Parts: sequence; structure tokens; C-alpha cells
Amino acid sequence: MGSLVQGIREALELTSFRALFFGTLVMFTAWGVTTSLGLHLATYFWRVSTASMLTWGIGAAVGVYTGLGFWLRRANQTDKKQVFVEGGLLFVVATVVPPFLRVAGLWLEESSSLYLPAWILTTGVIAYFGIAASMVTGRSMMADVTDEDEVRTGRHRDGLFFGATSFAAKAFFGVGSLVAGIIFDLVGLAQGMRADEAPVTIIRDLGLTLGVSVLVLVGTSLLIFARYELTRERVEALRTILDARKPPRP
Repeated sequence: MGSLVQGIREALELTSFRALFFGTLVMFTAWGVTTSLGLHLATYFWRVSTASMLTWGIGAAVGVYTGLGFWLRRANQTDKKQVFVEGGLLFVVATVVPPFLRVAGLWLEESSSLYLPAWILTTGVIAYFGIAASMVTGRSMMADVTDEDEVRTGRHRDGLFFGATSFAAKAFFGVGSLVAGIIFDLVGLAQGMRADEAPVTIIRDLGLTLGVSVLVLVGTSLLIFARYELTRERVEALRTILDARKPPRP
């Protein structure tokens, strides 16, 4: 246990690890809020049917799998940090702007034939396309951090880095679910309330609160992540050092 605590303390001395670790935790909290409130937002705020929610889910899956290929190519062209930030910004815009526009009366009317496609495209396809950026870069950047740690300490401790981050990320996704529950209670939605029974003010507050929560959480995550220091050139230099340390083959 003492060795584990010492390892975590040493890991937190690395600026890039702190940026990636805490930035990821806040990002997972935002995803937890969005996921947990998704069904309620679709039911009460967007007022769509169960079949439409299924179509939305298919659109989100398409966004993820399309994004994986796109962001992988993008990561091969530029720094992983930039890819992570670009995906996070895209997720924020696609998640926050639509409900804000609907509250302001600038979104399509429910009677419009484009109402459902626009909702699915923005909050489903595009938002999850942005999320895919972190799926592509997250573990890869953590591997780069373990290289930096190995150069500094002479020890390969990827299990410590990946294990701590994975456990904490899952825990903070649960925190996001807790925050979503608090939002649900604050706006005044009663258990089992039908969409046509919910007052307009409650529906409005649900959309606004979700939008503001995601904006604050993802914005905070990206601000923390801005301190990540491992550029493409730095990573290549670290790997050169590690390769030089390997004993020659007989």
C-alpha cells in the first residue's frame, strides 16, 4: 500500500499526468450528466417518441464509429492534445446550443419535418462524433505520460497510471449521474409525470440547466487539460531516450 501511495504521489508530480487525469475526470462527469438526463430531456424537453429515441441512439452510434476513424487520422496529422480539445468543443456545441436555441424560440417547430432529423443530427450524431476524439486520444496520451515517467524514474508503471485513471473515471461518471439526479429534483419534475403534464417552466429549466451544467463541466475540463505538455516532438524524444536504454540484442 505504501508503494502504491508513493507511486500515485510521484505520478501527480507530472504536469501532463495531472492535466490528463483531472481533465478526464471532469469530462466523465459531464458525460454522466448528459447520459443520465438524456431520456428525461428527450421525453420532456424535446417531446419525442420512444421510436425516435431509438433512432437517436443509432445516430449516436454512427457518430462514434465515424468519429473513431476521423479522429485517428486527425491524430496522425497533429498533436493529440489538439484532437482532444477539438472533440470536446464539438461535443459542447452540439449538446448545449440546440436546447438554448429551443428555449429562445429559434429552433425548428415540432410540426416541422426537419425537427427530428435536426435533433438527431446535432445532439446524437455530431455530439458523439466529438466524444470519439477522447476515445482515440485518451489512452494513447496516457501511454505517452507513462513514457515520460519511465524516462524520469527508470520504472515502467503503466498499470498504476491506467488503473488509477480508469477507476477514477468510472467513479466520476457516477458522480455525473448523481448531479443529473439533483438537476431532476431542482427543476421540479415529479416521478412518473407525463410530458403533456409538465409545466412549461419546468421543461425550460430542464433544458437550460443541462446546457449550463455541460458547458461549465466541459469548459473546466478543457481548461485543466490545457496544461498538458506532451507535444508530438516531445513524445518522439522520450521514445528515442527509452530505445537507447534498451540493452542491445545478442
